[in-house]
Amino acid sequence: MSKKKKIGFGILGAFITILIIVLVIPDPSTTPPAAPTVPPAAETPASLTPSPAPPPVSTKPVLAPAEQTYLTYIEGHADGMSYALGELGRLLQDSQIFNDDWKIEAATYMVLIQFGYEEAQAADCPSSMLHIHNKVCSRLIPS
Repeated sequence: MSKKKKIGFGILGAFITILIIVLVIPDPSTTPPAAPTVPPAAETPASLTPSPAPPPVSTKPVLAPAEQTYLTYIEGHADGMSYALGELGRLLQDSQIFNDDWKIEAATYMVLIQFGYEEAQAADCPSSMLHIHNKVCSRLIPS
């Protein structure tokens, strides 16, 4: 083996060794401190005994039945339109404008998208969600 190859392998070996050391030995600044020792229960004053944790507070907003019905209705239409848009996109990636089956399938998805938009616009929206309804309808088919 030539002298240059031996030096190259030696440098590579040193690099790998240093890399392993850096990856294996933990950094003392990131090592978590040792857990403090807790005195036995008999020696802990009653005032320092932790009280039971309060039950978790739900951050989920409570919706009126009309609001929940509206959101479920719009979600269903959004899912259907999303599917139709995905399929239309797939068809347009491989456009075959001279193929009648392709034209019918593409037109079907376009009609489904249009009906979904019209039904979403006509949805019975509670007054508390009118601002959301307007945003949803403006985002479905931007002007």
